[in-house]
Amino acid sequence: MLVVLGPPGSGCSTFLKTIAGEMNGLHSDQSSYFNYQGVTAKEMHTNHRGEAIYTAEVDVHFPQLSVGDTLTFAARARQPRHLPEGLNKNDFSSHLRDVVMAMFGI
Repeated sequence: MLVVLGPPGSGCSTFLKTIAGEMNGLHSDQSSYFNYQGVTAKEMHTNHRGEAIYTAEVDVHFPQLSVGDTLTFAARARQPRHLPEGLNKNDFSSHLRDVVMAMFGI
């Protein structure tokens, strides 16, 4: 997880949206080239969709969900397209939820 902090208008949201491939409304020079350590923006967002996402400052959540359910929901939304061999989506999201909860002592 990456958090970028800065005063309003400093470009934090624009930076994070660009990383996530949300470039609607972004005006860049025609000669600009976006890459991710040599991976083109097109390849990144085609083959690695979901590995870089942007969450707006206004956090919308489901208050009826428990902390564990919310983390599971977030893990499922964040899953990479290609999981390691032998790992299914439910195992991935459950493991990620458990790791985050352990990190925070929940």
